[in-house]
Amino acid sequence: MELQAKLIKSLGKSEGVSKAGNPWMKTEWVAETFGQYPKKVKFHIFGTDRNNSINLEVGKDYSFSFDIESREYNERWYTDISVYAVQPIQNQMAQPNAGSWEAAAAPSNGPQFGQPAPAAFNAPDFGPQPGSATDDLPF
Repeated sequence: MELQAKLIKSLGKSEGVSKAGNPWMKTEWVAETFGQYPKKVKFHIFGTDRNNSINLEVGKDYSFSFDIESREYNERWYTDISVYAVQPIQNQMAQPNAGSWEAAAAPSNGPQFGQPAPAAFNAPDFGPQPGSATDDLPF
């Protein structure tokens, strides 16, 4: 999955050693989506190699590639967002709504909610209107 957002906070780094004796590292971050109703998204980057190859700066815009996974523990569900690739967004003004859920759901043609219909918008033809001369229905 992909998401374009502004990185707003670093939550720090965790390190340890697995049961097998292998070292591990995880960094956690918060990003904010673009659009009329921005959403904050907490995610993590797991792995020493990944963390060393991905350089993030708070305040910059990025395109994140990620996986989502949910798991159950003590009859409660938890969801993790794991980022595996990051690309900086070069032209920040090119796509002001990129990454927002609203932009993904918006239709690409026709009038938008809250906006007047364009003058050239053609409504479908539903046939003769009730009470017109070509209306042959008895009611």
